[in-house]
Amino acid sequence: QVDATLHRCKVDTNGKVWLGNGHRTSIGRARAGTTVTAIRDGNHLTIYRADGQPIGHLHIDPAKRHHTLTPTP
Repeated sequence: QVDATLHRCKVDTNGKVWLGNGHRTSIGRARAGTTVTAIRDGNHLTIYRADGQPIGHLHIDPAKRHHTLTPTP
């Protein structure tokens, strides 16, 4: 796939991950200080734990700064 990008993101002390271009999402303070992997495909983003298990996904709306993560069951 040519348009997907891979990002390694450190979760800040408030449990937020910065997605670039001023966009962010919250994945919970319990993960503060950990590093997660985000795969972005267009405006769709999926976030994974260090062990490869998905945390959740979201659709990036360019008009919004904060995005709600839909948890993976």
